[in-house]
Amino acid sequence: MKRRSERHSDAVRLRGMGYSFAEMSERLKVSKSTAALWTRTVALSGRAKTRLAMRRELGRLHARKKRALLVRTALSHAERVAYDDVRNLRMNATFFRLLSSLLYWCEGEKSNDDSTLLFANSDPKLVHLYLRSLRSGFPLDESKFRVCVHLHEYHDKQEMVRFWSKVTGIPLRQFIKPYFKAHTGVRKKSDYRGCASVRYYDAGLARLVQAYARALVH
Repeated sequence: MKRRSERHSDAVRLRGMGYSFAEMSERLKVSKSTAALWTRTVALSGRAKTRLAMRRELGRLHARKKRALLVRTALSHAERVAYDDVRNLRMNATFFRLLSSLLYWCEGEKSNDDSTLLFANSDPKLVHLYLRSLRSGFPLDESKFRVCVHLHEYHDKQEMVRFWSKVTGIPLRQFIKPYFKAHTGVRKKSDYRGCASVRYYDAGLARLVQAYARALVH
């Protein structure tokens, strides 16, 4: 190993070339504080400052990539745990009654007379899950469904109605006239398909679904 005086000289030379304290520490086998102490009077040239700036930027990029990798790894682990638990769930009629009731409590309309189930959302997957759960948990009369799609002026009415009919599994003949929202000046969203308001006209079922929900949240 080089003598201390030689490493001191090397540190001064390396710092003048734009090496960071961390690089000198690793290369000379001294602490970063020692490298800083040895080179505190070294004047940096423009080239040396440029090199240090580039190293700092590379360090930031490396740190961001490392954080992104850690996040992806954590998300992947969470997804594996979640999917394993979902696959092992006992998805019987009771499970679907509770799930549909909880979804309704979150996104459905709660009224005093509880005469109608009205569930509205713009997320196709959530609407599909609600209806799948409702159908799997309760005996339904499909003819009692009605759907009103809320759209913006830039939407194609027929295309959106067909889209929501496919999502909900409810025939086009049970869709009522779409509601077009007033122009708000908001820019067009290419992935926004409007909002589906799904109604099921059965007072008995509406009261039962909300009773399940209240039993869950109280």
